Amino acid sequence: MISDYQVYGDSITEDGRNLLPRSHSALVFSTTVLTNLPQRPALHAGCMATLLAALFLWSANLRVAHAQAPSAAAPGFEELYVTARKRTERLDEAPMSLTAFTSDDFAKFNMSSLYDLGGSTPNLFIGNFGNGNQNHVSLFMRGVGTQDHIITVDSAVGLYLDGVYLGRQVGANLSLANIERIEVARGPQGVAYGRNAIGGAINVLTRRPGDETGLDVTLQTGSRGRAGADLYGSVVLTRWLAASATGFYNRRGGIGRFINQPETQRQVGETREAGGRVMLNVTPIDDFSLLLAADLSDGVAGESPTWFNAPPGQYPNGLSGELFAPRPDDNASPARDVVTQTSRAWGASATADWRYTRAYAMKLLGSYRYSEYAGGMDQQDSIGAVVFPERGDAAQFSLELQLDGDFDSWKFIAGAYYYEEDGETVSRPFRILAAGVIDGEINVSQRTRSRALFGSVDWMPTAALTLGGGMRLTRDSKDAAGVASLVQPALPTRRHARWTELTWDASVGYAWSDDLNLYLAVARGYQSGGFPARPFGGPAAFVQYDPQFALNYELGLKGVLAGPTRVALTLFHTDYTDLQLQTNRFDPDFGFLTITENAGAARARGVELEAHWQPHEYFALRAAVGYTAAEFTRVAPAVTGARVGGRPQLTPDWTVALAPELSWPLARGGALSARLNYSYRAAMFGEADNQPLNLIGGRELLGFNIRYQPAATGWRLTLYGENILNEVHDTASGTFGNPFAITVRNNNRSEFGIRLSYRTAANGQ
Repeated sequence: MISDYQVYGDSITEDGRNLLPRSHSALVFSTTVLTNLPQRPALHAGCMATLLAALFLWSANLRVAHAQAPSAAAPGFEELYVTARKRTERLDEAPMSLTAFTSDDFAKFNMSSLYDLGGSTPNLFIGNFGNGNQNHVSLFMRGVGTQDHIITVDSAVGLYLDGVYLGRQVGANLSLANIERIEVARGPQGVAYGRNAIGGAINVLTRRPGDETGLDVTLQTGSRGRAGADLYGSVVLTRWLAASATGFYNRRGGIGRFINQPETQRQVGETREAGGRVMLNVTPIDDFSLLLAADLSDGVAGESPTWFNAPPGQYPNGLSGELFAPRPDDNASPARDVVTQTSRAWGASATADWRYTRAYAMKLLGSYRYSEYAGGMDQQDSIGAVVFPERGDAAQFSLELQLDGDFDSWKFIAGAYYYEEDGETVSRPFRILAAGVIDGEINVSQRTRSRALFGSVDWMPTAALTLGGGMRLTRDSKDAAGVASLVQPALPTRRHARWTELTWDASVGYAWSDDLNLYLAVARGYQSGGFPARPFGGPAAFVQYDPQFALNYELGLKGVLAGPTRVALTLFHTDYTDLQLQTNRFDPDFGFLTITENAGAARARGVELEAHWQPHEYFALRAAVGYTAAEFTRVAPAVTGARVGGRPQLTPDWTVALAPELSWPLARGGALSARLNYSYRAAMFGEADNQPLNLIGGRELLGFNIRYQPAATGWRLTLYGENILNEVHDTASGTFGNPFAITVRNNNRSEFGIRLSYRTAANGQ
């Protein structure tokens, strides 16, 4: 029995005998080396291999030590169900490349926001360039994405909260406090999600009230001024009514100073966010439920750390180097607009589920959301400022009706969708002090309406074979007004555009065994057309660009292999046509230009492998490896921001994540676990023109998570470390037609801390 084993220091004994042989010293040595490593820019692969080997060797010794105890066979894997295709199904049976993270995964990976998801998901990059605002997310997947945040720009990777599309990138860096699950679907999602998901879709699913009363509390403190608190409470009010409430607060200090603004207490890179969510679940009868939800969040931050990548001895616009901060993490701008970045968002939704017969069910989902932000960016970070103060807001409404049918050998889903958004982005007045004093204006607004009809069918002619397919017809319209001028006031130019597009998918799934599935899938996705983000150049520059499309072919293997190994292996080939390419340049007559045009075509081919290996109960290893070979295959003759054979922006060829975990029982009950989190991302270009100054070097991050779980109690104590080697790396870079690059650095520097969690037995784990 586990209780018969005693733990003393670094040994495990039974009746006074040490059950750990000498090879246990490998782990002690490796841990000592890890904790005493000097700070350096990268973690060598050899060090990681040594740590993995040591962890596995120790776990093997633990297994040998228990050889005389009851057999410790390889544990079974927990079955995970997902809703990425708008129906509930097993993760291993969904014919798509799909990653699912649970709330326990968030804790073990030390994830606190959506931004942290990028380090553990194959072929996914999440950045936050957006005007210096740290609550902005740029989502790139399989060679396609959108970095800009202006109201006229749509993302190529869809982001959803409980099935509700989030149309804006600023304010989308969601806190993961009390989130139940996140599903990352790679490849075009043109049927289930429709527009603006040609790279993939990320669906964040919150915890909802259940049939038990419970309380969860997490308190966190750490270096860099980290302080956090999460609260979740669920209560059963009556037989047919339950409610829940969530509250969170998170704070972290900065990494630099605003050296020319001594009166401010704000630091470069600091963050603070608070918010909450309430839900009411009404179930008057067994076959019907109405879920009402409302949420809000409020964030304040210092501008993201920015520096200039330029040839030695050169500075922007010929300015003297004395005008710039000597430390890259400091900011020398005199403009107060760049000091504080704010973002606020709130929303409400109602979801009605009705299963009116054994085979048929209906869902109606309505939502309203509002978001706003303010801040700014100094594109030189110097006394010779080029300052773009900015504010923006967007209000959106959506309504979706679904009809679900489930029969013995086939199932279907059909529905209708409506989406409406109104918003604006204003930068007024922006200043270019280096050219005298220029007070200009950028003012862009847009109203979007989207309507869609969709349906999909899965048919099982045999118990092992599944044939599936679906279609979605989308009609989008946009009314926009925009102006970008070096003088004020300026008269906006008005434009209208409309598109109607058909997207579809088809798949063949085969159950090789009860635990292993094969699939072949093809899908077409569509991203809406639009208008330029910053129409310098007058009315002639504010013209529409057309939609872009993706055609994806995918072959996958998912399930449990012989032995204790669960895998998901995907091979994919994606062709992008009518590619929307955004380039930035300076024009001698109009200054800063952002040009968006249908530049040509691109191709992405690659592989994604996710594996969970658990040879016995003491040791487990999770791995996620992605490889993408992406290039432009055709570029229109007039396009200057890309070339055939060039690489799409923010698309590293390799992404790797490794997470070995060692766990063991304690003498008086309870358990202790230790986990390493290693993440690698290869070099990539910040812009499509692949200028050397835009090259963002590869990076390696290492963290740890040590958890102590006492027996028969809801308490849990966690020691954690993030980026423990304090790797400093770039996350975005753009030349904007200059001989230098504006480069954003990472804000996730070295951090160590502690989390204390309590969970009542009713929600027990």
